[in-house]
Amino acid sequence: MRMWMISPKYLCRQHLLGEHNEIHMLLGCLEKGKSVSGYIEKGLVELHNIRVRHDSIVEEMIKRGYRHHTPIYSTPHPETLSVGKVDLIQSAQELMNRCSGCCLRIESDANLIIGMQLYDYIDGVIQGSVTN
Repeated sequence: MRMWMISPKYLCRQHLLGEHNEIHMLLGCLEKGKSVSGYIEKGLVELHNIRVRHDSIVEEMIKRGYRHHTPIYSTPHPETLSVGKVDLIQSAQELMNRCSGCCLRIESDANLIIGMQLYDYIDGVIQGSVTN
């Protein structure tokens, strides 16, 4: 299970619908009391953002003309879910490496690419691999 957490407009059809499905699977695990700690530790999910993420994915699905018949009626209490952090830059880079459809969507937005390059530069300065 994975929440990419980048803007849904950058996801190809497969990844958009796939993440929607995985959000429902994640909720099912939580409702059944199954552990999702491995997904949290690996930075793959943000439990406190389940509903917001679902709704943003559904909004993009509707913009693209897809039907949606699986609303979320309830989520576990947010105070019990304030865990997990997905690295947005890492998610975008991984999608670009693994999916040509997502790569085209991401590369079409120059502002996102500039932001990713700036992030890489700042990270390099912090890590000491880039000097002025």
